[in-house]
Amino acid sequence: MPDLPGIPKDFSLTGYMDPAFKYFAEQTKLPIDEISPIIGGELYGAGTELVCDMLMKGLLSKAVQTCIGIGTTAYSIWGDGLSPRLRRELLEYGSHEVFRIIDPKPSDLIEIAECIENITNGIKSNDIELIMQGLFRTPDELKEAFEKVIPKTASEEIEDEDEDEEEYEAIEEDELEEDIDEDIEESDEDDETFEAIES
Repeated sequence: MPDLPGIPKDFSLTGYMDPAFKYFAEQTKLPIDEISPIIGGELYGAGTELVCDMLMKGLLSKAVQTCIGIGTTAYSIWGDGLSPRLRRELLEYGSHEVFRIIDPKPSDLIEIAECIENITNGIKSNDIELIMQGLFRTPDELKEAFEKVIPKTASEEIEDEDEDEEEYEAIEEDELEEDIDEDIEESDEDDETFEAIES
């Protein structure tokens, strides 16, 4: 593979992390240029994983991460002119991403099945919106997910309780009005029956 243009021979993805990991290097008796690529590569992998999972649904997220992993790993192995440290960084990052395809959670499998169903139905019906729903997360989905994770404040809980009470009161009023209407109708029917008997 050819050299990437504009990349210095001593270029490093994790060099700026060395001061943060110096303590761990001293404790493990490992060189800092081995510790930082390991931890830093995992951090890059976790960050990419987070972004992909936030923006994309299971099928597309897995596919994108796998492609990134294969490309990065391949370049770390066969790329020309890379420093040993950069090779380690790319290999750590790439292997993290490529192995994501064999690490599905049960929830991932369910979401992937739903994605395939939406995409298939969208293709059959020429529904672009349905295909997009099978590939990307909507703002409403992200909002709902954050609302489930982030605890509500006391004021928000009070507001929710007030809304529930208002909704309950509205339902009670509707039911009461329906009962009154039914009673009036029954009373009218009884009056008509009584008048018919008298006549």
